[in-house]
Amino acid sequence: MDRSITLAVDVDADPTRITEILTTTEGQRAFWTADCDVSAERARFGFVQAPVDLEADVVTEPGKLVRMHVTSGFPFWEGSTWE
Repeated sequence: MDRSITLAVDVDADPTRITEILTTTEGQRAFWTADCDVSAERARFGFVQAPVDLEADVVTEPGKLVRMHVTSGFPFWEGSTWE
């Protein structure tokens, strides 16, 4: 079954700064979870309540796009993409 969730938020910030927050360990620790490692190609997110880490491939177009595609981790999240 194909599922889709679409959320959007307008942010009054420079696109370069948003890219930096979403594509760095420091940025994601402040934004989503402290237990993470993020690089230009891969991301790992850990949560205390979760028995496994969420792992994703990362694709960026600086200042325009950050795409994360889940490769393993949470049940039913594998294959999900957020951008």
